[in-house]
This record gives sequence, C-alpha cells and structure tokens, in this order.
Amino acid sequence: MRILMTGATGFIGSNLLNTLLGSHEVGILIRPNSKVNSNATNHAATGYVYDGNLDSILDAFDSFKPDAVIHLASYYVFDHKPEEIDILLESNLKIGTYLLEAMKLKGVKYFINTGTSFEHFGKEEREVVNLYAATKQAFGNLCKYYCDAGYIKAVTIKLFDTYGENDPRKKLLSLLKENLKTKKELLLSPGEQIIDIVHINDVVNAFQMVLDKMPNYKESYLEFGLSNNQRCSLKDLVSLVEKVAGEKTNIKWGARPYRDREVMNPWKNFTPPPGWKPQITLEEGIRRFLA
Repeated sequence: MRILMTGATGFIGSNLLNTLLGSHEVGILIRPNSKVNSNATNHAATGYVYDGNLDSILDAFDSFKPDAVIHLASYYVFDHKPEEIDILLESNLKIGTYLLEAMKLKGVKYFINTGTSFEHFGKEEREVVNLYAATKQAFGNLCKYYCDAGYIKAVTIKLFDTYGENDPRKKLLSLLKENLKTKKELLLSPGEQIIDIVHINDVVNAFQMVLDKMPNYKESYLEFGLSNNQRCSLKDLVSLVEKVAGEKTNIKWGARPYRDREVMNPWKNFTPPPGWKPQITLEEGIRRFLA
C-alpha cells in the first residue's frame, strides 16, 4: 500500500514511519527545512514539501499517488496564548482540511486521523478541555462531513498520553528520569489526578491494525480510543517509577496547583480498535524507558 503521512518528524510519527517503511511505500508531507528521524536502513520515505497552500498537497498526491493518508501533524499546547491561535488553526484544522479536499479531488479513499482524549471532559460527552482539543474536535466534524458525503472512509484514533524509549519530549516520565539522576527538587501538583499513558509500541500497533482493517470496516467514519488499561494516580505512577529504578525521586507534592481544567478522571466511554489491546504493561514500559 502507498501511504502519505503527516507528522513524520514527531515522536509518534517517526516511530510509525520506521515501522511502516518495512512493508509499505511511504510518502511524507513535511514543512520546509523539516528533518525526518528515520532509523530505517533499507528503505527511504519520499518527502513532499507543504508550503501552506492546497496546491502543494495536490502536487504531492499527483506525484506519489497514495492509497491512504495518515494524519499525525498537530500543534499542542495546554494553555494557549493569543499569539498561538493562528498556529493552532493552521496545524489542527487547515492542513487536515486540505488533505481531505485533496483526497476528494484525487479519489483517495482511506484516511486515519489522530484525535485526543481531551475532546471528552466533564459530564458532557462533547465538552473539551482546552482550545487545542476544540480544534481537534472541530476537525473530526470536518472529517465526518467528507465521510457522510461519500468522498472518503476515515477513522479517528484518539490518544491519551504516550511515552517510550528515546522520547525527546519534556513530558512527565522524562522529568522523573532526569530527577532520578540529579535529585534536584521537582515541584508537582498534589498528584491525585488519574494518568492513562500508552507505550509507543502499542500506539504504533494500533495504527497498523486500523490501516490493515480499514477496507473491511462497514461504517464510513469511526472513532477509537487507546488506553493502557492500567490507569493510576500520578502519585502511584511516581511510586512505580521509583520501584523500577530502585531509588527515590525528590518530589515536593502540592508545590504546584492543579492546572485550570485539569483532567482528574480521563475519558471512559471509548471503544478500542477491534482486535487491539496493549501488549506492554506499565511496569515493563517504564523499565524500557528508564533503560
């Protein structure tokens, strides 16, 4: 299968790219001056530059002739600043809509989108956590229109938190790993919020499984959620890290307040991809991460 990807320079995208290159022809849509982190030795992805205009995407479709599109590119910020509104709209709405329109015009059928559990917050099913999640939800609605109109067939995979080896993002586990080395006091919230964090290998496997099964799905539009099925509080996650590492962190609990609209209990009413379940336990994943 010929697959056109966005977001191949990110942590999830680069891991998925390296896996797909073993069995598919992959084209990647990149910004000017982007660098792709691919460890594949016997394969290479074909790069196409997106310059902010629809024509550059249409040119990529004409040249690469994809059978499917996997859309991972996005811009994330929990608390946005006014100057970030344009990049949120550009990255989370405009590029994706261009892709959908190009698929319609060029007759490409299959689309895998990436959503977020932050689209589901509080008691209302469609209440969102922040502006980032609002843009992701809005794009899901745009995607559904193209499906309802009969132009494409699409799946949105909604992610909780993710982690894995060689993760360059300054996320919680990276901070804890650094703290184990430096022992410099780390200021955290009271730590009662529930965490759902999925290993990158399981995330990649889910995307692969959905890609393989898409032709057999009867519905034109589906949404799935990926959970590790081992939810725990932030405090318990830190305790597990300490257990695996065999040493203590230096954390001052309650030194920071919870964020405005902190997710204390993650989304529950989701459906995982049929046939998929996480293979890497939280303890094993943390062991790999710390190694």
